[in-house]
Amino acid sequence: MTKERKSDPAPEYKRLVKPIVLVCLVVAVTYGWMYPLRFALNTENPLVVVISESMEPNLRVGDLCLVRGVDQPQTLQKGDIIVFQSPRELNKLIIHRVNDITQIDGQWYFQTKGDNNQTNPVPDDFRPYTLNGWVPFYSITGKVEGWVSYIGHAFIELQKPIGPILVGDALRIALIVAYLALEYFRPEKRA
Repeated sequence: MTKERKSDPAPEYKRLVKPIVLVCLVVAVTYGWMYPLRFALNTENPLVVVISESMEPNLRVGDLCLVRGVDQPQTLQKGDIIVFQSPRELNKLIIHRVNDITQIDGQWYFQTKGDNNQTNPVPDDFRPYTLNGWVPFYSITGKVEGWVSYIGHAFIELQKPIGPILVGDALRIALIVAYLALEYFRPEKRA
């Protein structure tokens, strides 16, 4: 007597489990790490890329800055590098050094300036957008705690019109390769 092999009674939906798990994993790795970082560093923008020469020679275009949120204006000092919302352009972040600090009618204001004396020979003046041309505390996203050189160039490329398309293509190719690898190296089921 020989035993007959039975066909795999697993329903069709079980074959979809691996690809779905794989897609979820790729999405979690790609996008999920930012939320814990925002929470841990107490800021909406924990990573900011330098996009201009205004902070050279200390920060260069493409440097990726690690930013920690600031709860109290008194914790900032002259010489600190801060990230703030541009008073002139919505959704634009600026990375400059604190040049001076003042308090007017209970509100804290910070005079800022880029380190590059060729592109920023004088402190920033945001008049008429702010009371005295200085950056109000509520516009400050955080303080730069450190940076990694050149890594931000990938983020700069993503801002170009073709960038998201290339990333999407790369993710799709990675998913296909991972799925094929899982299928190819799947151990044979033994009866």
